[in-house]
Amino acid sequence: MKETKPRIELKNVKHMEALSEETHAYSATVYVDGKRWASVSNQGQGGPDSVYPLRNSKKTYTDIQAELKDLNKRISNTFDPLVDERYGGPPMKQDLELVCGELVNKYLYRKEFLRARRKYLMFTTSAKPGVFQISRPAKDRIEHAKAAISARHIGETLQFLDDLSEEDAIELFTTA
Repeated sequence: MKETKPRIELKNVKHMEALSEETHAYSATVYVDGKRWASVSNQGQGGPDSVYPLRNSKKTYTDIQAELKDLNKRISNTFDPLVDERYGGPPMKQDLELVCGELVNKYLYRKEFLRARRKYLMFTTSAKPGVFQISRPAKDRIEHAKAAISARHIGETLQFLDDLSEEDAIELFTTA
């Protein structure tokens, strides 16, 4: 029987930027396949994540660690290995710690994007790499602002992040 890929989510994420030195200092609730499973945290000083039972749970620390071992095996068998494009080296098998690290990154990218979107009208152009921005006009002036930007960039392909789904806009925001 084929092993199913677990759906891992983090909720109730609390990120403490001031405490983050080498890794993210954070705490969160881990959901596996839609069910609250455990709490996770990292002190932000380069050490590993700590995974422990939820408050008021009947599960012990030993129970969670045994389940974590099984979950890490499932993750390792069903998630694509990570390839470090900057430094090379062999692909790394994933585990809950790597998955949580990536989910915290996505949480922070989304937070940064939403903050920027409130203040700026953002777009990309085929002429130059990057995301460009102007102060966000009033709602009734956004289409006028888009037309004015388009008029200044004749012959270029423009993509306004407002015209994309949130997921696609965040992807463009973080990679352009």
